[in-house]
Amino acid sequence: MGEVCGKKRMKDFTMAVSMIVKNEEALLARCLESVKDFDDIYILDTGSEDNTVEIAKEYTEHVYTDYKWEDSFCKARNHILKKVPKKHEWILSIDADEYLVNTYDQVKRVLEQAESKVVNVKLKAESTGAIHNFTRLFRNDPEIFWVNDIHNLLNKNSREYSDIEIVYGYSPAHKKDPDRALRILEKSVKDNPKKSREKYYLAREYFYRKWWSRAIEMLDDYIACSNYLSEKNDAWLMRAKCLAKLKRYNDACDSAWQAIKYNANFKEALRFIGDHMDSGNKPVWYKFADIADNRNVLFVRDKKTLAPMDLNPDGLFYFRNLLKRFDKVDVLEWGSGRSTKYFPEFLQENNIEYTWHAMEHDKGWYDHVKDFNTKGVELTFGDKDSDDYLKPEGKYDVIYVDGRNRVKCLQYAKEILKPGGFVLLHDAQRERYKEGFEGYDWRYIGNSPPLLWVGQLEKMVTIPKIIHQMWIGPKERPETMDSWRDKNPGFEYMLWTEKEIDELGLVNRKAYDTYMKDKWYSGASNVARVEILNKYGGIFIDADTNCVTPLENAPFMAWDFFASYAVDGDSRLANSPIGCTPRHKYIKEFIKRIKEAKELYPSHKKTGPAVLTEIVDDKNKVLPAYAFLPIFHRGHKNKRIGLNYSEHYWATTNDIRSGEVVIPQNKM
Repeated sequence: MGEVCGKKRMKDFTMAVSMIVKNEEALLARCLESVKDFDDIYILDTGSEDNTVEIAKEYTEHVYTDYKWEDSFCKARNHILKKVPKKHEWILSIDADEYLVNTYDQVKRVLEQAESKVVNVKLKAESTGAIHNFTRLFRNDPEIFWVNDIHNLLNKNSREYSDIEIVYGYSPAHKKDPDRALRILEKSVKDNPKKSREKYYLAREYFYRKWWSRAIEMLDDYIACSNYLSEKNDAWLMRAKCLAKLKRYNDACDSAWQAIKYNANFKEALRFIGDHMDSGNKPVWYKFADIADNRNVLFVRDKKTLAPMDLNPDGLFYFRNLLKRFDKVDVLEWGSGRSTKYFPEFLQENNIEYTWHAMEHDKGWYDHVKDFNTKGVELTFGDKDSDDYLKPEGKYDVIYVDGRNRVKCLQYAKEILKPGGFVLLHDAQRERYKEGFEGYDWRYIGNSPPLLWVGQLEKMVTIPKIIHQMWIGPKERPETMDSWRDKNPGFEYMLWTEKEIDELGLVNRKAYDTYMKDKWYSGASNVARVEILNKYGGIFIDADTNCVTPLENAPFMAWDFFASYAVDGDSRLANSPIGCTPRHKYIKEFIKRIKEAKELYPSHKKTGPAVLTEIVDDKNKVLPAYAFLPIFHRGHKNKRIGLNYSEHYWATTNDIRSGEVVIPQNKM
């Protein structure tokens, strides 16, 4: 059992959120849900004509409308900065079409260790998966402010990077003034011809509009005066893409080569050259691209890593594991997009037979998705109010709703869902969708918007919302155990001591008593935990851990069983966490094997994780090590995959290294 190392207390400082908004009613609630736990939120509205101000006031009293727009984002951002009182030591800047992936506590832990006044976060594009670092966390200091009328940045840069992540999308509000960025940039370049950064972004605006020659001209002007190597390399690649569109393929490869010459790790530039080479040279360039690691690249747009970023990490994790339950799966998708390419390719990679039928109401988007030419996808176009769109034929195992008329789609899905099938709704936390939930047994997946909703017509078999922890032996119980109760108020919390275990009526009482007599409390815990889970179900968590992310709506709570790898790259499972329904087949088998064990030592092999590793044959129900064990007990840092739910301190009441315990002969 766990005796925790001393946990460092969080520094006593507060963090505020600073925002500017205009006509953002479609996305603002999603953003504010992700930062609602911050100490205060300060919002400047620059002239909304929709319900933006009303939505903002649901989250904060600090909503200001005292500003006249001047076609300058930095002026607006600096205006709201002045509204943030000095009592808040740190500020997070975020936009309405973005959301924060991390929790308040995770951000605060990063800032506790910060040595600089500004800290970079990871910005990830919702549509493409492109990632770059940007300063969004900074001290509330009058010497720190925003510059540049558009594509703002702080006047102070930083080499301090963090794993804090913000996902950004494309706001529908942009359609009301689609030429705003172009207008501001052209004026800025005209008024300040020596500013190189504005030329780069103006070239991008020309690129987006397919004005290839104008983009090349501006890029040449930018490259001639810029000293920012990462951005300059990206400009060389953008220039190469423009040249390729003009069918000047040799010039295009020469331009991409300029990017590679100054950064041999630029994966996308290497692949671009490979795409335009003959069959003899193509594989070699692709091999170079596979080796490259995108170090010092401005925007990481590696196609092999792109994912449907409309799903948050928990939602994506759940969807992938749901599909892997099937040997053959029939999928219907209302609303096509990156998922229409990503998930069928995922099914192909996992050798799962499938049919994929995607419904689309937007002709432009229909034509775009059709160009994907994804194997096994049937794409249907229809008006969003027509039967062609709302009432597709066939029966489906999985129905994913991310299009228009979502309530009607949810209602009709009940007619075409196979027995035991699943319906999923993207961005489901909006109140107006709840009308469509009627008739389903359902739950949310994810801790931060956009939430994924999962429903079934039958009773869902899910893990009970019970957290079990155990503390046996003479030492004092660690305070970190309280974090699981405090951060999961929607869960029943059961603390097991020797008294409660005595009353449980253990099947393997003899093994438990032997361990207790030897003061081998980890072995006794092995015996008791599986019998507790067998009777009650729920999730068992070791005592020497601290809750980082709440378990509410975690994807694995919607399964019937889960465990975790101890270290990535290794097949061994950990003793904690284990989650299951009552009387699960794996747990019953575990109890049986303990009963049949002729030896009890070493406990980790005879009654602990080695036994669990042998029993669990469905690896789709095993979490990546990082989820609960970011650092293995020998100091190995596990690869960051998805969300992290706990810190593990790897300390026990039987701390062999401390010399406090004499271990019985031949029992190690």
